[in-house]
Amino acid sequence: MGMSWYFALSESSIERDEHDWRGLIRVAVTSAYRNTRLRPILVYDGQPGEFTAELANAGVRIIYHRVSFFDDLARHADAIGQPWWLSIASGAFLRTEIPLLHSGTDAVLYTDCDVMFTKDPGNLDCGRAPFAVVPEQTPRGRRKTADMNSGVMVMNIGSLRASFAEFKAYITANLATFVSFDQSAYQQFYAGRWRRLKPELNWRPYWGFSEKARIVHWHGPKPPFVRRVRQGSDIPGYDIWRGLYDRAPDSYARYLAIWDDYAARPMDAAAYPVVTGPATRSARRTRHSSEPPVTVLHLITGLETGGAERMLLHLVSRADRARLRPVVVSMTGPGTMGPLIERAGVPLRSLGMRRGVPDPRGVARLARILREFRPAVLQTWLYHADLLGLIVRRLGLVPHLAWGLQGTETIDTPVVRRLLARFSASPDAVVTVSRAGQRFHEGIGYHPRRWVHLPNAFDTSALRPDAEARRHGRAALGIAEDRVAILLPARYHPMKDHGNFLAAAARLAPAHPEALFVLAGAGTETVNPALSGMIGAYGLGDRILRLGERRDLERLYPAFDMVTLSSAFGEALPMVLGEAMSCGIPCVATDSGDAALVIGDTGAVVPPRDPAALAAGWERLVALGPAGRQALGERARARIVEHYDLDRVVPRFTALYEEIAAGG
Repeated sequence: MGMSWYFALSESSIERDEHDWRGLIRVAVTSAYRNTRLRPILVYDGQPGEFTAELANAGVRIIYHRVSFFDDLARHADAIGQPWWLSIASGAFLRTEIPLLHSGTDAVLYTDCDVMFTKDPGNLDCGRAPFAVVPEQTPRGRRKTADMNSGVMVMNIGSLRASFAEFKAYITANLATFVSFDQSAYQQFYAGRWRRLKPELNWRPYWGFSEKARIVHWHGPKPPFVRRVRQGSDIPGYDIWRGLYDRAPDSYARYLAIWDDYAARPMDAAAYPVVTGPATRSARRTRHSSEPPVTVLHLITGLETGGAERMLLHLVSRADRARLRPVVVSMTGPGTMGPLIERAGVPLRSLGMRRGVPDPRGVARLARILREFRPAVLQTWLYHADLLGLIVRRLGLVPHLAWGLQGTETIDTPVVRRLLARFSASPDAVVTVSRAGQRFHEGIGYHPRRWVHLPNAFDTSALRPDAEARRHGRAALGIAEDRVAILLPARYHPMKDHGNFLAAAARLAPAHPEALFVLAGAGTETVNPALSGMIGAYGLGDRILRLGERRDLERLYPAFDMVTLSSAFGEALPMVLGEAMSCGIPCVATDSGDAALVIGDTGAVVPPRDPAALAAGWERLVALGPAGRQALGERARARIVEHYDLDRVVPRFTALYEEIAAGG
C-alpha cells in the first residue's frame, strides 16, 4: 500500500475561479495516479457537492473538517477588517490538524493543491524531525536562511501530534505575526527542528526545467496565468507573478504542456496501472453501489423527546440505505421517539437499564445486540452512552467508535465526564454539534484523536411558515390573534432557568398586556408545585399558559410570535431555535452554546441569568409589530436553510461513517 498523500482546501477558496483550483486538483490527482503509488486524501472545509462527488468517484478519500480554532481565525479577520483573509486562512490552516485526522503514526506526504507529480517521489521520511521540507532557495544555491517552502511537506505524524496542543496555542496567540499563514507558523514554531528535502521534491518552474523533478509546484504563477501571458494578455495586479514567469518562460511553456496533457486524461485510479511495489488497486478504489452498506449502530441513553433524540430520528430516517444500515439502541426504553424510529424502518432495541443506576447486565445485553447486527461503527449519543461505548470498544466488541457530544456544562455527570476526558483519545472521532461544546470539553481535558463538527440540522421542507397552521394552532390553544405569544420550549431543569424566564415575564407583562407567556416541555405541567410557586410569586397566574410535554411541538411553532430560551448554561446547538426559525419565527435566547451563531442578526441574544436583558430582547421584537416580526422571521428561515438544512448535514454524517469504517 502506498503512502498517504494529503491536500487541503476550503469551499470558499475553491470558488476563487481565477486560479482554477478544480483544474489544479484534477491534474494533481491524475498525475499522482499515473506516476506514483500515493493514496490521495482531501481535507475539505465545506459541504458535499458536485466536485467532491467527482473526486470521491475517482477514488479520492474526502475528510470533511473545519479547523478547531476557526473562531480564532474569524476574530482575527474581523480585527484586521479583511474578511477575505478568513476564506484563505480557513483552508491554509487545515493541514495543521492532519496529525489528528490521520489514524496511524506513519509518515504522510502533504502538498498544496497546485502540484503535479512527474515521477514517483520514492521513499519519503523525515527521521525524528517533526517534518521535512525544501528550503526557500534557488535549486543550486545554498540554504542562506531559515526560510522554507511548505508546499510539499513530509509529516512525522507522531511528533506533530505530540506537539499539536502547544502549536495550536502558539498559532492562536500569534496570528498577527504570520505573513504566510500556516507556513509562517511552522517556520517560527519549529525553527531549527525541521529536516531538509531535495529540491526535486518541490520544484518551482521559475527555477527552469528539470528532468529530475518529481513534484512540480506551481508556486506563484498558475497555469491559467501562464496561458494568458503566453497569449500576450497583460494581467494587472500580478507583477510578482510576472517577474517569476519572466525568469524562465521556456520552463513554464514546457510544464504547461505537461499540465495540459494530464488535464485531458481521466481522473480515475482504475485508468492507470500501479507504478511499482505491492500496492493493490483496492487501496485506491472508491465505494461502488454493489458493496454492502455500512452498518452503524446508534447507542443513546434514552429516547424521550429532546434535541439529541430528534436529531437522531432525522439522521436514521434520512439515511441513504444503499450506503448505510442504521440500527438504534436505547439504554433505557423506547420512549416517545422509539415508535417514530421503528416507523422509519430502522431496527430498534432497548437495554432496559434504569436511569442513574449502574447495571453490568447492560454490557451483556449490548454485546448480544452487537453480535446480532455486527456494526462497522458504533456511534454513541450523550455521556452515559459514550461510557458504555468505550467499555464495549475496549472489550473488542466493535471495530470503530465515534462519540457524540450534544451539550456543554452540566450538573448531572461530573464523574462520568472526568472519566471520558481521560479516555477521550480512544474513539476514532468525537462528533460535536457546537463550537461552544468543543471549546468546553477541551477545557476539561478532552483530547480526542479527531474532532468532527457536525451541527444539528433541520427539515426545512417540513418546518416552514404556515398561515393555516398558525390559525389552527392558536385556536386549539385558545390564543387570541391580538396576543403576542412567547414560547419557552424547554423541560423543567436548572439548566433551562425557568426562574429567569418568569422574572423577565414579570418585567414585560405590566407594559404589554397583550403578551402571553407559554411553557412547553416535561415538568411544566400544572402538577409541578415548584414551578407553580414561582409563577404565583411573580403574580403571573393569568399570563402563563402551561402545555406540559408535547409531541407535536414542530407543528405548533407557527402559532407563536416568538420563541425564546432562557438557559443559564449547558446548551450546545439548540434544536428548538433552528426548528422555530425554520418556521419563520424569530427567536430571543441567552448566550449559551452556539445560540448566537444560530440566530445571527435575525433575533436577539442576551446574557444568561439577566431577566432585564431578556425582557429587553422581547421588548425589541414586540415593538416591531406583526409585519416586522414576519420580515425578521423570513430572514431567520433563510439563515437555517443556508447553513443548517438536513440535506447539507446528513451527507456529511454518511461520509464520516464510511470513512471511519474504511479505517480512516
